[in-house]
Amino acid sequence: MPEDVKKMYKEAANVFEISPRSSAALIRLTLELLLKRYLVNDGRKHTLNEMIGMLSTNAPSLVMEFMDLIRDKGNSEVHPELEKLEHEWGDITREPDKDEILYLFKYINIICELIGLSNKANEDFESLPEQKRLNITKRNKKYQK
Repeated sequence: MPEDVKKMYKEAANVFEISPRSSAALIRLTLELLLKRYLVNDGRKHTLNEMIGMLSTNAPSLVMEFMDLIRDKGNSEVHPELEKLEHEWGDITREPDKDEILYLFKYINIICELIGLSNKANEDFESLPEQKRLNITKRNKKYQK
């Protein structure tokens, strides 16, 4: 995990007991920082939802699910939902589910680990002799639908 991302992660951990809701929002910001600085670093402004979508073609589906879970839970802890038409705002006074929020910490850790492993695997694969890479590609195409 890059240092600036780790700093925000630690802030989220430090406020967890005082305010799990704040912690969830900070984990969401941690993900946004990770994506903006290290994965979608194209110099343009994107929402977190857009950045996750931009990564969907290359990232493993498990990583995508974790990103969406972090985004959704972080959003739901700070934005009220319209639950019923007769109410203007949803209920943001309910107690946040601490167990669910603890999983957000696990998800961001796994995202960082899988991205790191994926980058290492890509480097290792590229270091294979070209003919071996071509044979692997040929084999894989045979089984793709």
